[in-house]
Amino acid sequence: MAENIPSTIENPTISDIKQGGGYVIPDLLPMLANEADTFSSLPETPRSHRSHAGKADITVLRPIIAVEMDREFVRLPVDSFMKEYMPFVPSEDVIERVIQQLSDASYQSSPGDESSDEESDQEPIYAALRAGTSLMLHHDNRLMFRDFPQPPTQTNGSEKVVYAPLAKIADQISQIQDLIPERQRNEYHYRDVSSKKIQSDIKGSNNKIDACFMSGAKNSLPATHDIAVVIEQKLVLEQRGGNNRQAVSANVQIMNDDVRRMFTFGITIESDKATVWYHSRSHSAISEQFSFVHKPKLLLKVFTSFLYATTEELGYDPLVEYLGKGHYLFKDIPNVQDSSVLDTYKSINTISEIRANNITGRMARVFTVVKYDADTEDFGTTRYVLKDLWLDKDAQTERQLQKAIFYDIEAFWNKDKTPPELDSLKEAHHDLVISTKDYKKHFLSIASDYHGRISKPLASEFEPIRGLLAGPALEDEETKPGSDDARRAIHTSKTSHSVPLTTEIAYADFAREDFVRTYASRRQYRVVFNEVCTTVGHLDTLGEVLDVLHQSLIPLQMMFCAGWVHRDISSGNIMAYRKVLRNNNEPWTAILADLEYAKKYPPPPGNEAASDPKTGTPFFMPIEIMMQTTLFEKDHDESQGIINANTPEADSTKKDPNVPATSAPQKKKILSAYKLNLQRLKKNQSLDIASNGIVHNFQHDLESVWWIILWTITCRVAGNPAQLFGQQIFHNSIRVSPARGLAFRKPIQVKLEQCLGPLATTFPIRMESIRMAMYQAYVAREREGKLREVASFAAIHQSFEEFLEDLAENNQTWATTLLGAKNPYIDQAERKRPHPDDDDNDEAGEGEEGEEHRSKVARITDSDQVEKLVG
Repeated sequence: MAENIPSTIENPTISDIKQGGGYVIPDLLPMLANEADTFSSLPETPRSHRSHAGKADITVLRPIIAVEMDREFVRLPVDSFMKEYMPFVPSEDVIERVIQQLSDASYQSSPGDESSDEESDQEPIYAALRAGTSLMLHHDNRLMFRDFPQPPTQTNGSEKVVYAPLAKIADQISQIQDLIPERQRNEYHYRDVSSKKIQSDIKGSNNKIDACFMSGAKNSLPATHDIAVVIEQKLVLEQRGGNNRQAVSANVQIMNDDVRRMFTFGITIESDKATVWYHSRSHSAISEQFSFVHKPKLLLKVFTSFLYATTEELGYDPLVEYLGKGHYLFKDIPNVQDSSVLDTYKSINTISEIRANNITGRMARVFTVVKYDADTEDFGTTRYVLKDLWLDKDAQTERQLQKAIFYDIEAFWNKDKTPPELDSLKEAHHDLVISTKDYKKHFLSIASDYHGRISKPLASEFEPIRGLLAGPALEDEETKPGSDDARRAIHTSKTSHSVPLTTEIAYADFAREDFVRTYASRRQYRVVFNEVCTTVGHLDTLGEVLDVLHQSLIPLQMMFCAGWVHRDISSGNIMAYRKVLRNNNEPWTAILADLEYAKKYPPPPGNEAASDPKTGTPFFMPIEIMMQTTLFEKDHDESQGIINANTPEADSTKKDPNVPATSAPQKKKILSAYKLNLQRLKKNQSLDIASNGIVHNFQHDLESVWWIILWTITCRVAGNPAQLFGQQIFHNSIRVSPARGLAFRKPIQVKLEQCLGPLATTFPIRMESIRMAMYQAYVAREREGKLREVASFAAIHQSFEEFLEDLAENNQTWATTLLGAKNPYIDQAERKRPHPDDDDNDEAGEGEEGEEHRSKVARITDSDQVEKLVG
């Protein structure tokens, strides 16, 4: 069903949307065209990368949200939506009682209560409307709301005036005594809030909504932590796209800000056409539109369901309590030593919090927490790190993966017979694994973990629908082309949030025709770690960074021998740990964190890349993973069309610079591309070498370490030439820029010598040497058909060990080089992902014990804590 979606007005194809220009604010188009970079023609990756909003205003982000959320929606018939997604479905008896309470005394139930969409004679209706004051009226076998005898239009007044009676309807429903005996009336009320901005702990909250179901006093300001259901209203049917964008962006904001929310709801109304919305970390769903003028019972069901739902049915996690000012209480997390002991933690600081432009996904948050002590009946002082996220339903948890990796590590070192190519590594780490079992110090230790609820499965009657958020810009979306907000929000290749520059680029990244959404269910997971660390991206000196990266080879080598790949190596999950973080006399210990993407290698035969989106860390993503094709193509040494540049017959000036020169080879017969392809087909060899995607292997993990070093010596070391060079390479986008492709596929030594200043005497030649070694290993492994042979990766591991040892032995002139220079092409206040490991420094303050703290996303962030545990 998801493969072929017909092109309709409600469900346009990509071409329709591109031509309509609905996803990019029209006033921004001239600037978008000027800002667009030239992208490489390399194949796209199947991963769908989600951008992050930093502190950009919601109104500026709406077109980006529209693009990224486009594939997340399914539509259902109203009855099916009510059954599958609403908190509960009120019975017909309940609705009849509601109608009686809202109608005059003469009302009697009738089979013909709800009319068709065809208008009846209006004059008798208006006479009946003038004859009473009840909210509902039964006239001529038709049930209606007295204030909505016909679809409202702009001639009836402003939106606020026209839709004000909806608040009266909801209020009267809420006052009915014992309406549903088995249910309690909840704390949420319908509120008109059209002139008020949504209050939020996260910056960039300039969104206004028309109404909502919210808790709090009648005149209180709407806030993300109080809004249970977002309501948007427009009198013009043609403004549906903009109305939808307002509602969805408000729910994006709520799901970003409120850790308690497992899912959210919304209602949009255009004239009399109502749609009900549901958003979760798995997918979003909408009901078919219905007329609340002609089918008032449906609106009564929706209102009653929201007014009498439990907080959990409205999407609030009962095990998380909001304490105010960005602090939360996380309850009932099983202790790993005794699962019958349920631990409670209170958040002290927010370490990492991503403000996403898409509701679907992991939404990982990381907090510094303290644990409740039942004996003292108070919270202790020992600090822990709590990570809260949504995993794929069937994915293994961090604890499960860690157990499996530890088991395989010990099993390898206890084997008598192992591949001889791995003997040197086996011997090097023998004492660490067998004698002292101290190898676990290079991984985080887990104190508690919790397997939570699973998101609602996809309903059986679903229909994928796209284009819901397309349409002309609304008044508050119309940003002047030269404004700072607009420029920051769209400057994707020069900032760290992946905001589309044009509709073409947006759809190339986020809405590819060949990408099939399967809407996989997700499961809550919380894990608490004992170690409070800092990341390699926050270390103060270049010597510290290279020391920790060198140590990180130990857990990577152990995982390699055990047959595991990490798959998300970044500056945020290679940690530096010591008991007292500020004690400069204590050496750092490298810890490899964030194992949730780790997998066994090689994969089972016939393994295919996942269809649903995965998030990665684009700054450090291996080039093959980004390109989704191997560096060694099947024609690398043979033919591409007529002759390949690397064949003996080719001009010597076209030789691959990564392949060392050899003695003059013998001439051989050149086969045409046709004959080469014919031979492969006869041998049953696939011509589409990337049909199943590129599988992450051991060398890819090492390559990510190389990218971290390159990022550190260019982007974190003060010096304009180096930073300008890094600017061209490091973008938070999964598209391979030409500069990034060249940085790995072609020699880099000369360019580094030209920009690194004092570091040029040490780093360029060594960075080039290991780059060539990696390139040659990729090509040789593919050429020789050894990609699935674990032993074939031993040599590159040895090369990396030698590379980092060589740097350590020549660190006299650069070890004390200070790091932390801010990239001039990054706007700190507007960044997407916090660009690896950087804090937003605009709200520095004093924390406990006089320590300085740095602000991240309007939260208090302890600068000593783990900046980032998520990839």
